[in-house]
Amino acid sequence: MSEPQDQAAQEVGAQLIRLRQEVAELKAEASRCQAAQEREKADHELRERQQQARYRVREQVWRMRRVADITLVLAAVSDSLRAMGVPFMYCGVNI
Repeated sequence: MSEPQDQAAQEVGAQLIRLRQEVAELKAEASRCQAAQEREKADHELRERQQQARYRVREQVWRMRRVADITLVLAAVSDSLRAMGVPFMYCGVNI
């Protein structure tokens, strides 16, 4: 090969290397974005579950008419903690 052809081949090779690096960087950025979206979705779902849990407990408190109704409130608390994945075995509730 002649010198101009060698130089052109080297330039093409350098461009190819840069393109591969850019593709790798774009893939890494896409992966980071996907992970961020998944975290955001999980956070949103957790906030929704927490809000629903507060609503259920609050509703049971407002429905209380007699002392024995506290079992319904405690059941709502228990169900809510389970729904949020909070371990609560051997825990007490102070009222």
